[in-house]
Amino acid sequence: MQICDKNYGVWERFNFARKNAKSKYVCIFDDDAIPGPRWLENCLTQMHKEEGLYGTAGIVLTEPKGYPYGGEFFRVGWDGNLDYTARVDFVGHSWFLKKDWIDDLFLNTEKYQAFKIVGEDITLSYKLKQKGINTFVPPHPKNDHQLWGSSRQYAMEFGTDSNGISMNPKNLEKMNSFMQEILKDGFVPIKQEDPKACAKMLRDIRKGQKLQLRLLLRFLLQGIFSIKNSNDKKCKIIRIFGIRFKIKRTKQSR
Repeated sequence: MQICDKNYGVWERFNFARKNAKSKYVCIFDDDAIPGPRWLENCLTQMHKEEGLYGTAGIVLTEPKGYPYGGEFFRVGWDGNLDYTARVDFVGHSWFLKKDWIDDLFLNTEKYQAFKIVGEDITLSYKLKQKGINTFVPPHPKNDHQLWGSSRQYAMEFGTDSNGISMNPKNLEKMNSFMQEILKDGFVPIKQEDPKACAKMLRDIRKGQKLQLRLLLRFLLQGIFSIKNSNDKKCKIIRIFGIRFKIKRTKQSR
């Protein structure tokens, strides 16, 4: 454990893990990511199926030069649920990988490290991809939050804190500058490599979001308006905003 009295940037936590971890696998977390109790199990299960870098919030770039501004990417993970493992361009919030792979993050990446507070996530995926190691988000089933890499509640609460890196417009500009740099160096988004897979992921995420919205609307409507049968053969009960009304039955409805 190490407590620092100054901000060493987002790269240093990986360097700390590289120097101090003794295990075969490590998982590095953002300070606003509170994982489910089976998150590490989820990652390790998928790692045994296919070796790769696994993370909580996956980014799939649709218009890479515009990242991180809205509409230029979509997310896979706790806020983009899929019930299968999905290959993505890079991940954030947490990184589960073999400890030895962290060395690649610091191999000939001095110009990227100079960005200090951004870019470690993209660089890690970029360097590993050069070795044939892909980046994934393991399944995040809607109804099993134990497997999730981050609690939706806490991610929304802590991730939007004013101290968050992405809350500062200047940091977003720095992220965009970093993206231009790594694209120039040869980073290739998976949309360019496998457009069908990208389209399927986005389609499946949107399908799930629509289903969730329909269920929410149904729940809200049930709370506002409901009709129940009554033992009274002459009346039926209608409840609107919690107020009960007795409606006289017609001959057809008896």
